[in-house]
Amino acid sequence: MKCIVNGEPRELPDGTSVEGLIEILGMSDAICAAEVEKKLVPKRERVSCILFDGQRVEIVTLIGGGFLITTNNVIIQNIRYRGGSE
Repeated sequence: MKCIVNGEPRELPDGTSVEGLIEILGMSDAICAAEVEKKLVPKRERVSCILFDGQRVEIVTLIGGGFLITTNNVIIQNIRYRGGSE
C-alpha cells in the first residue's frame, strides 16, 4: 500500500500499524508524535492503529533547541518551553 508520510509517498506493507511505521523509520527509541489524517494518535493506540492505502501520516520528533522536526528533516516549528513562575 502507499501512504503519504511527512509529505512524501511511501510504500508500506499491508497491515502496517503506526507503531510499525515508527519502527520502519528507525524511530522506535525516539520521543515522537504521530498523526494520521490530521488526528493525533496517542502512544497507547499506535499498535492498534492500522494504516490504509492513501492515508496521510505525520511523524515528528524534537531535536535540540526545541525544534519540532519531521522524519525527513524538515523543521516545522520552533517551540520554547517555560519553567517556574514569572
